[in-house]
Amino acid sequence: MAKIKRGLYILMFLLFIALPVALYPYLGEKVDGENFEKRAMSEKPKLTTSNFTDFPAEYEAYFNDTMPFRNRLIAQNNLIDHKLFRISSVAHVLVGSDGFLFYHPNGNDGDPIGDYMGTTEYSEYDVKLITHRLLRAQYDLEKEGRRFAVLFAPNKETMYAQAYLPGIQKLNEQSRADKLYEHLITTDLNIVYPKDELKKVMEAHPDWYTYYKTDTHWNSIGAYVGTQLTMEKLGLPINDIESVRVIEKQRAPGDLAYMLGMTDALPDDADYNIVDTSAPAAIRKDASFGDGDTMVRYTNTEGNGKTLLVVRDSFAVFMMPYFNNHFSECIYIHVSHYNPSMIQEYDPDYVIYETVERYIENSANFYVK
Repeated sequence: MAKIKRGLYILMFLLFIALPVALYPYLGEKVDGENFEKRAMSEKPKLTTSNFTDFPAEYEAYFNDTMPFRNRLIAQNNLIDHKLFRISSVAHVLVGSDGFLFYHPNGNDGDPIGDYMGTTEYSEYDVKLITHRLLRAQYDLEKEGRRFAVLFAPNKETMYAQAYLPGIQKLNEQSRADKLYEHLITTDLNIVYPKDELKKVMEAHPDWYTYYKTDTHWNSIGAYVGTQLTMEKLGLPINDIESVRVIEKQRAPGDLAYMLGMTDALPDDADYNIVDTSAPAAIRKDASFGDGDTMVRYTNTEGNGKTLLVVRDSFAVFMMPYFNNHFSECIYIHVSHYNPSMIQEYDPDYVIYETVERYIENSANFYVK
């Protein structure tokens, strides 16, 4: 009897392993196979005389990346870790309290946790080079009659880690962005780093969020505050967040939930409609311009007759509706596709360079001619 029971256990184990492989040819097309990990998956290796010793490891990597129902299995594992143990199985996603997720690429895509802790630094040379590049850009643009502003969008971790990620302690109260900003405001640069202003909004409205819980980005409120302060630097003041109507709405879980493969399991994020009745708009996206993603153009027949060019990363996407409300033409170029010749090509009246805090050092590579 004991032998039969052991045999049944072995048979069940083998069936459990074989079942996904057997079912996948019939159910695979109905199962999500998207790459949530933002990396290149391993390709199927070919056995040759030159890779004979490496072939087993290469094939194992390929099988791990393409195994049947992979995303479903990973999502279930992440769900168990998240719900039962309050941890993340994905190294670059940290689980905070009250549904907050935080980004921890640990230097592979910036270091927002290190920025928050104060363990990252800019050298004296870095500070001088960033200052020189941005002031030079402003000087060159103003000489041509254009207005220029720089926006550093704070990391989500800078704004929320202290409250919702208590296991991570600050080692230095001042971050490298704080120190750089303190230096830049002593110059003539039109610089915005809305860390303090966002904190004031959060204190005045404890029921509002300025960043998404399950995403790395700021939400509509955070983006509006950044827009309003940047417009002020451009000499084009608009209503502040206290003077517009803020209506709460829901948004699907964000990129950090996506990295965990848990967009279906995590609750929707809080977002907001910002209604400014003082800014009438008739906005149209130009489908013939660029690729509609890294290069985007909007026109507004109710705008101010001016053209805005924004050299940006993904944080500016959330600011687009508010800039579009005021300018007759808005052109948004992702920094990876930007070329200084675009200044003359598009002939903007106003130029903004926007970067999130963890990418600030890339400002040293910004030119306008």
